[in-house]
Amino acid sequence: MKKLLIGIIFFISIIVLMVVALYLSRPFFHFIHPVKADQLIIEAWISPFEIEQAVQMINSDSISRVVIVGRNYPEDSNLIISAFDTDLESGRESEEGRDGGIWLLTNSSLVFNFMAIPVACELDDSLKIEVRAKGTESAGFFAHFNLIVNGDYQSGSFTTANCSIFSFIVKQPSDGLQSVIIHFDNDLVHHNQDRNLNVISVKVGDTEIEANDQCSHLIKNSGKYANGFNSQPLELMHYLVQAGVQPEKISTISFEPVSRNQTLLAARTIKNSPFFTEINSVNIISSGIHSRRTWFTYKKILGDDIQVGVINFGQSDFKKGTHAEGFSKFLLLADEAFSYLINWFYLSFGGV
Repeated sequence: MKKLLIGIIFFISIIVLMVVALYLSRPFFHFIHPVKADQLIIEAWISPFEIEQAVQMINSDSISRVVIVGRNYPEDSNLIISAFDTDLESGRESEEGRDGGIWLLTNSSLVFNFMAIPVACELDDSLKIEVRAKGTESAGFFAHFNLIVNGDYQSGSFTTANCSIFSFIVKQPSDGLQSVIIHFDNDLVHHNQDRNLNVISVKVGDTEIEANDQCSHLIKNSGKYANGFNSQPLELMHYLVQAGVQPEKISTISFEPVSRNQTLLAARTIKNSPFFTEINSVNIISSGIHSRRTWFTYKKILGDDIQVGVINFGQSDFKKGTHAEGFSKFLLLADEAFSYLINWFYLSFGGV
């Protein structure tokens, strides 16, 4: 019995030491190490907050080129077109009676079905589409949406706190109007400010459809038809341009997500691209505790001849917030530590 008790105490002590060591390791993973470089690589999956914080730096005269790297989106057109008349997810994400329309509380696509609705407008080469919407603000930016017609990106806009009409002139689809999609793409909760999008209605010509459970459907999965883009980098490029970045500064590189380690795929894609031959030093904009793994991966893949730096705008302290939030962040830290160790072994022993 005594030996069992000693064994239990020893086991608990090991667990406590591991938890404390992991907790204290956060500054190691939350890595910031910029180098002198006029070129940036942006990982397309970082949060809107980190992207927006980088806008001023990207616009500075010290940066000549930005390369966005990320995954291609899967095909989803057949799924969405055939699902209009099925029990797709209800569009409503908010309390009943809150301001009208539909509130999008997470990044998602609100699909309006125009296949069975006669559109009253003149038959010419263009369509006038009006989106009635508003948004909430977080970290200095309001909710942003993209307008997608028949799966093709048309334009986008930042909202304001007041309900406004956003007008767009788009080319008449050759195969007829099938769908109008409002894609919310910059969801963020920062310092208790929650950024959300409220879509009231969509109007094509003289035909207006109210946003409600009967006339619109919510799509939460990422795909070419729902997002309007073939890849994460293309989507982020358009967002940066609308946030004020000069488009001539931006290039995009994408890859197929054939494995879970997308950081490694991204670094290898950069290494095999024409961009690789044009750099001798580069900074990578990464995300919070993921930044150490990003820096190590790119340094190993790109080689010793290239100076690699890393910049992140994430919070370095995760003590603030509720106990549930703290536990969630701790689990993310544990997952990142485990992923870093696997990546370190793989790249240190022949995986390059």
